[in-house]
Parts: sequence; structure tokens; C-alpha cells
Amino acid sequence: MIRARSTTPRPASPEKPGDKKSVWALRRRQYLLGAHAFTAAAHAVLFPVAAHFVAWPAALGIAVVVWLATALRLHQLAFDRRRPRWVTELLDRPLYWHWGGVAMGTPAYGVALIVLGVGRFAEIGALGDVSLTGAGVWCYAFALLVSAWAIWIRPRWPRVRRYDLSVRGLSPALEGFRVVHLSDLHLGNFAPASWGRRWVDRANRLGPDAVAVTGDLVVSGTDFYPDVAEVLSDLRAKHGVFLCLGNHDQWDEPRLVRELEARDLAVLKNATREIEHREGRLVFGGIDDLYTKKGDLERVIGTRSDVPMILLAHYPDVGIESAERGVEVTLSGHTHGGQIGVPFLAKWLNVATLSGQLGADTFVFGSGQLVVSAGLGTTGPPMRLGVPPEIGLVVLHAA
Repeated sequence: MIRARSTTPRPASPEKPGDKKSVWALRRRQYLLGAHAFTAAAHAVLFPVAAHFVAWPAALGIAVVVWLATALRLHQLAFDRRRPRWVTELLDRPLYWHWGGVAMGTPAYGVALIVLGVGRFAEIGALGDVSLTGAGVWCYAFALLVSAWAIWIRPRWPRVRRYDLSVRGLSPALEGFRVVHLSDLHLGNFAPASWGRRWVDRANRLGPDAVAVTGDLVVSGTDFYPDVAEVLSDLRAKHGVFLCLGNHDQWDEPRLVRELEARDLAVLKNATREIEHREGRLVFGGIDDLYTKKGDLERVIGTRSDVPMILLAHYPDVGIESAERGVEVTLSGHTHGGQIGVPFLAKWLNVATLSGQLGADTFVFGSGQLVVSAGLGTTGPPMRLGVPPEIGLVVLHAA
């Protein structure tokens, strides 16, 4: 059994006018401050790279200028406002390519300095011939290759990951019931509607009995609400499409809900829907967003019957608690499976696990099961390394 910290959801509470905006503004400032500090530190590798070709005062100037230009542009991208495709593809994506190069090249250069120091101390000839600036060039160049894979190739091609779950109390009539699980689409400039349509087409080819979408439909802002609603309206399932919303969907949540429900998509806001399939019954539940204090787990599961439930909860912490309280299956996302991990070791070493969160996998808590999706889109840097995007196929079996 895998254990993790559980967070008790807080019930919705009245908010004073402007409260939500002030909370979002504070969180945005915190993210930007952290992002700028990390970006500044990451550009350390540019100094030895530039010093390999010019004198060190000029090299320092080049590193500072490139860092400032990168930081200013990244600051402009904090809100995902719609931009022309040529700007995204010819300016912003290459900008993140460089950012990935320095973000991975700087720690690689630190390791290289240690290796070179040991080599020279041990008088290993081959290592003694490598200059400190030359090592920086090689580290940055290699990091750019890895960054190119993570930005231009890996995010475009999701894998289908199958989860076979034995569900207690499941009617034999529901044996083999197929739920396609999509999470964290984050449609926006870096994941346009054309990507979303490919994901939906692939999901439809799996022949789902139902589709569950567990939040974070866009990156930020409201510009891409119509896009994601149109994309999701093309999903096809015998018993419909069920959604819960995530923290990135809260910029104008009533408008987004209207866009989705106008296309016959069932948005479950602390609500449940019961379906009947071949004389067997199954309940789909959805919890509202916890970050804005609207989620109410008790309301969703407090009146449970003996019909098995599939709960949609964007945050895995909620899934831990719901599973411990007997909900048979909880589907979550939010962590992106870490999104960026150490190649070949990414299942254990990724941004999520290193920050104490759950990666993408199936977990058992109490008498319930939690499935955490790696998601489809990205936030922050539009890159995936070691953690491929994922379309989940959850197949139910009678326990």
C-alpha cells in the first residue's frame, strides 16, 4: 500500500468582492518570483559558454543580457493570452528551448566541474585536456538536444495507458466497462485546438462507455474557453462525458461551465450522476475546485448508496481521502506525473515525487483505488521529459 499526505477539503465559504482576484494575484506573484529566481540561476552556464569565445567581461555581459531578455519574455507569457501561431512557434517555443538548455546545462556543468577537478587531481590525461569553458559549451549543447526532444517531440504524442481495476460491488453486467480518462489538457498557445482534436480522435477510437475529464482544461485566462469546449464536444461515449474543473479553470468559471454545458457536457460540481448499463448501475461523482474553496467532498459522497462510484477529483489529495472513505474508484490529475523527470528514472525521480506529490500510477488507500493521470498538456515550460502525455483507459472488473 502506498501512503501519502491527505488534505481534508474545505467547504465553500462566502467571499468578499475581490477576494478571489487578490488570491490569484498573490499566487501569481509567488510563481513569477520563483520562476525568475530559477531562470537567473539557470543562466550560470552561459558565462563559461560565452567565455569560450570572448573575454570574460564581455562573456558576463552576454550572460546577463540573455538572462534579462529571457526573463522579460517569460514574464509576458505568465497569462496565456491568444497569440499568432508564428509568434508561438518561431519565438516563444525556441525561447523555452533555450530555457531548457540552461536549466539542464547548469547542473550538468556543475557535475562536469567536479569530474574535471577529480581528473586533474588524479592526473588523468584525457580530462586534463578539457578546458573549463569548453566543458560549459558541451554541457549547454547536450542540454539543448535534450530540450529539443522535450519541447518539440515528446509532448505531441501521448500514449494510451490501460488501467484494469477490480471493483468491489460491481455488477457482473458492468464487467469490462470502459472509461476513457483525460486530464490536464491545458489547451492554449502551446497546446492548440488541433492537438486537442487529435487527442479526442484517439480517445474515441478506444470505444469508451463513458469519458471522465478531471480538470485543468486551459493554461490560464479565458481566451481558450471556446476552443476547449468545441474540442471536448467531439468526444463520443455511450453514457456521455463527465467533467470536474481544476484550479486553472477558475478565471471565469461560470462562463466556462456555460460553454461546456451548452455542448451537452456534464460538469459535476459537487454532484453525482447515475447511469445504467446492461442492467448494472454506476455512479459518477465530481468534486468542485478546492483552491477556491468550492469543493465539498462530504456533499458528494455523504449520501452514498450501494452503487459503486467513480469520483472525479482534480487533486490527488482528495482522491486519497475519498479512497480511504470507501469510494471504489477515484480519478485525478493535477501533478502531470511530474511532467519533467530524470530520463529512465522518471517514475521515481520527477518534479511531482521530488516535491512530495503523487506521480502517475494506480494507488490503493483503504478499500478504494486512486488513479492519477500524467495528463496531456503542460504548464510552465511546454516540455515533457521522461513523463509522456497520457490518455487513460480504465477497464472495470467485478472483484
